[in-house]
Amino acid sequence: MTDLPRPDFSILGPIQVRGKSGPVRLSGKSRALLGVLLLHLNTPISRDRLIAALWDEPPSSAVANLQTYVSQLRRSLSGIASLHTQGSSYLLPLEPDRLDLLVFDDAVRRARREARSGDLAAADRWFGRALSLWRGRPAEDAPLGSTMTARLTELEEKLAQARADWFDVRLALGDHDRLTGELRTVVAAHPLWERARGQLMLALYRAGRRAEALDVYRGARSVLVAELGIEPGPELTELHAAILRDDPSLNRPAVREPVRWTPVCQLPPDIGDFVGRDRELESLSAVMLGDRSGAPVIATVHGTPGVGKSTLAVHLAHRLRPHFPDGQLFLRLAGASPAPRDPSDLLAELLRALHVDGASIPESCDERAALYRSRLADRAVLLLLDDAADEAQVRPLLPGTSRSAVLVTSRTRLMLEGAAAVSLEPPPGTHARELLARMAGRSRLDDDPEAAQAILRACGRLPLAIRIAGARLAARPSWPLRDLAARLEDTRKRLDELALGQLSVRANFAVGYAALPPAAQRAFRLLGLAGFESAAEWAVAALLGEPAGNADAAIEALVMAGLLTPRETDAAGQLRYGMHDLLRVYARDRAEAEESEQQRHAALSGLVAECLARTRAAVCDLPQPFAPPPPSAPAQRKTGYEWLAAERRNLVATVALAAELSCTADAARLAYHLTAYLAAHHYDDDVVRVQRAVMTLGDPQEVMRARLILANTDVDRGRFHTALAEFEELHRHFTRTGDRHAATYAMTGRGVCRHVLSDHRAALADLTTAVRLFRELGDDGGALHALLDLSAVYQEVGRYDDAIDVCHRGLELTSGGRNSLDRSRLLRGLGIACYEKGRVEEAVRYYEESLRLTRELDYDGGEPKTLRRLAEAYGALGRYAEATRVLEQCLKEFARSGNALGEALTTYAFGELCHRQGRIREALCHFTRSGELIGRLGASLWRARVLREIGRAHADLGDRDAATAAWKEALDLFAGLGSAEAVQVRELLERSSPAAARVPARTGRLHRGQRGG
Repeated sequence: MTDLPRPDFSILGPIQVRGKSGPVRLSGKSRALLGVLLLHLNTPISRDRLIAALWDEPPSSAVANLQTYVSQLRRSLSGIASLHTQGSSYLLPLEPDRLDLLVFDDAVRRARREARSGDLAAADRWFGRALSLWRGRPAEDAPLGSTMTARLTELEEKLAQARADWFDVRLALGDHDRLTGELRTVVAAHPLWERARGQLMLALYRAGRRAEALDVYRGARSVLVAELGIEPGPELTELHAAILRDDPSLNRPAVREPVRWTPVCQLPPDIGDFVGRDRELESLSAVMLGDRSGAPVIATVHGTPGVGKSTLAVHLAHRLRPHFPDGQLFLRLAGASPAPRDPSDLLAELLRALHVDGASIPESCDERAALYRSRLADRAVLLLLDDAADEAQVRPLLPGTSRSAVLVTSRTRLMLEGAAAVSLEPPPGTHARELLARMAGRSRLDDDPEAAQAILRACGRLPLAIRIAGARLAARPSWPLRDLAARLEDTRKRLDELALGQLSVRANFAVGYAALPPAAQRAFRLLGLAGFESAAEWAVAALLGEPAGNADAAIEALVMAGLLTPRETDAAGQLRYGMHDLLRVYARDRAEAEESEQQRHAALSGLVAECLARTRAAVCDLPQPFAPPPPSAPAQRKTGYEWLAAERRNLVATVALAAELSCTADAARLAYHLTAYLAAHHYDDDVVRVQRAVMTLGDPQEVMRARLILANTDVDRGRFHTALAEFEELHRHFTRTGDRHAATYAMTGRGVCRHVLSDHRAALADLTTAVRLFRELGDDGGALHALLDLSAVYQEVGRYDDAIDVCHRGLELTSGGRNSLDRSRLLRGLGIACYEKGRVEEAVRYYEESLRLTRELDYDGGEPKTLRRLAEAYGALGRYAEATRVLEQCLKEFARSGNALGEALTTYAFGELCHRQGRIREALCHFTRSGELIGRLGASLWRARVLREIGRAHADLGDRDAATAAWKEALDLFAGLGSAEAVQVRELLERSSPAAARVPARTGRLHRGQRGG
């Protein structure tokens, strides 16, 4: 038996605290405060209770004094313990082995258990160690209030009962000669305690001092009658009678041969190169060493195969061994295999480990569980159950009393009552690299960090895979890392490389796969074939050729096997499931081995078809991509935009998948409809990916359609010269081949580029012709493309009535809820034109309706632009506070999204607002800042507008020379761009003269196109 630990804190006598450098000195009230906290260890104590415990009559400064004592105590305990504040309460948390009172309680509990089991010698030793902790009355040197008397009396009663139990053990061991003196002392101190009188009588009788024993009884009777007016109780009276008749049963009983307990440790060896997992170890340790006053503590660790669950559990179990001195049991449950072990067989194995003879093991599982629980009763045993199948396999193995604890690993989360669960993910990159370095050699990784990173990436940071790769490298010290990295690069051979001796990633995965039902196996294979990082239930159903909702059983089986992991609920409310990269490789490997080429093609084609149907339905209200639409059936169902946001990555991957399958029509249609969403939300890189995937198929018509869309993407990215050259070439091609429809799109794109590049006359010619041709072709989507930019050109050249007419024509094409996004853009254009004509209140109504539509669509791309315009209108109406609030919101949104032009134009709008309010110097600062931002972007038209407003501000401040210089520079820019706004600046210059006191307030508005926002 080991000695009891020496606690850092002692309260069973004078209060003592021991730090690393020796005893800690405490002042009177600080000592009293610590005493109260130790007497209520690990329990929050309110400020009011502390004051009552420290003072019978608290002074008026009690609260302040208490705070002072708390501060003093914290300083004294620095580096030893932490005193926490919880609201108005205080908590001192300590491990049980750090306070002598708790060590005493544990030792007494062990002593009584040994006594019950018949090991009296062990009980004697435990009682002796327990009582050796007492050095006097509890907290005897702490000035405590009378409210603590009951608690202190309770502890003294604990001592008395423990001492009495110890006397019983020593009497049974025949130690009566030495006990008589101790018992006389106890009786003198507690003359009314009949149990102590009886023990003294028995000790004297066994020592051959029968007369003295009888005299003790007479003394007891005299005291009880005199003090309480009662006779001795039945136990003392019966003992007196037995002594009178020399009852043989009073002789010392024979000491039974104890049922000895031999601690057992079955844990596998710890891992010498264990790395990381600090957070998980800390969390699990806190659970396993937490409150064990009720049921046994249970913790579970779950995660994908090979993630290191067993390694973590074994490492933790070795760390916890000192806290479970009665033994550590270990069982492999084979839960992931096709034949998990039976609980009855597992119980038999546990009973044999606990030294139960095989002939004594009952037949039934329930009887074995009962015997197992009785053997573990009140013992501190740690049970490690590795690779559990489910709750039914684990429950019969759980101990029945609270001093034992259970740690379970499984591939899925177990729903065990009261269990704490930890989900284990692959370790972070630094820990993964450290593990590889410890196995393969740190210098090798430092010499070729890129190859090391490639190996870790191929292993998916899966510890099992890293260990195998590290072991292979360690076995061949001269083998370059880049050679192994190159071998792992080929996904079809990767699992072959991740094997060494009995260690194999493939074999580890195969155990769980083999145990799956057939439908789940096929779902697993096909998910690997699709290659999605995560998938919702509908995608699994599509791969299986089932209606949505029919794949739940297969998914559940995969989750239970740890081969599929539930992840987040996406924006569409779908629960998504993912699998580790290496599991995906294994799944594809199984698909190619077990599915015929025809079966694989059919499954993937079904997925492509489902993606196409859902995407077509989801984009029906979005602007049409910039190409003639392919023939397609009308959408049969409504799918929300949230679904597109959630599935974007998978849909982009599906286009590539369809191209690999040579499904030309479906690949092109899916790419086309998906582009409607991608372009609206500015996922330009994805637009390029899907369109280039279509181009790889080589279909001439689809290639040219993709080129149209890609040229329009160049426009969106500001590559106007490149886009113009492409549109001109495409227009010539379509004109030559007689494709009037595609040629009209190319003409529209050419007009857009000419507009941006300030060739307004040519732009108007292209766009007006394109609108007419689109209407003849019956292509409303194409007509909207042309109308939107045509209205912008009309605004640029100051033809606001024409711009209003064009916007109304576009709104007719979007009536009835069709294409709400383009409708919101047209309403914004209407608002701009009305504002420029001075119809400000009408403009506000259009802006507000545009905002309502964009918010309904949950489309934030156009909202900040419209808000900026709305703020300008508020300013024109004198609603300055509203205008300021909205512009501040815009500035945050543009800064968050990285829209530098939007940020510049919002700063410009702040300048206008300040100018309107007569805050000219502030306006000049805003215009100057806007000019700096615009100058970096090369937006010449807006640069000219900023210079015009800078000139106005200088003029209002009386600096005509600065105003004239700014206006001259603006005029040069406007003239070079062919902008109608040059006329306004020329008028400002002509009206500027030495006699002018100030430039008259302007009544006109700026000319701004929609492309600038």
